[in-house]
Order: sequence, then C-alpha cells, then structure tokens
Amino acid sequence: MAAPATIAIKTELVPLAPPLLPPTHPIRATITPLTYPSIYSNVVVQGLAPTVPVNLRDVTGALVRGWKEDGLWPPKSTVPETGVGVGVVGRRKGERERGKGEKAERERGLAKGVGAVKRALGLGLGLGGGVGGNVEGGGGR
Repeated sequence: MAAPATIAIKTELVPLAPPLLPPTHPIRATITPLTYPSIYSNVVVQGLAPTVPVNLRDVTGALVRGWKEDGLWPPKSTVPETGVGVGVVGRRKGERERGKGEKAERERGLAKGVGAVKRALGLGLGLGGGVGGNVEGGGGR
C-alpha cells in the first residue's frame, strides 16, 4: 500500500511583506499617536504625500483621530431609528420635512468622509476628472 498523501495547510490568509522600515528605525520610532494630527493635516487636509513610509496602523489611527476632531467619526447611521409603534406614516408634514433635512445632513457628512478617504489614498487626483473625480469639487476644505 502507498503512504497517504499529505497536504500542506497554510495558516496565512494574506501574505505579509516585511516592513519597509524595521521597528527600531529612528524615523519609524518617531511616528506615535502624538504625530497623528500632523499626519492627518498633511495627508488629508493638504493632500501631501508622506515623505517616509508610514505603517498602515498609524495611518488608520491618524484618519480616525482626524475624523473625530472634524465630527465625522463615528459614521452616522443611515437607517432611521424608530421607536416601537412609531412609523413614517403617522408623521405630520412638518415632522417629515425635518426628517429630510436630517437625511441630507447625514449624506453631506458621508460625502465629506468619502472625500477625505479619497484624498488620503490619492484617488481622483488625476487629470480629466471622470468617475474618480473629487467629490467636493475644490480639492480643499
């Protein structure tokens, strides 16, 4: 009888590349949560590219901190919250119109957040606009 075949099972779902800068590198050691506001300001608000490689964990932390300071985090719920027995059908005209204003405000906040992510990732900055064009139209705040 032949020996049963063995199959190698990988435990990694996504291959990880080694870091560009080792954790002990002086530049990487200077990127701390204290520098997050500066990273957010330079990369998102001003649209500048980082001059050194920045770990994705630090970029994510900088984005969330900046969004919190701008009032964009946590993301607003898009599903209207209703109480037990309260429905849209039972609302008066003035209440329905107020609900529309809240929805428009949420949509503006969402568009602002999407624009911030696009600027952070450098999307939509090419020539010609098109599908990936800037959401806010001016490129700045």
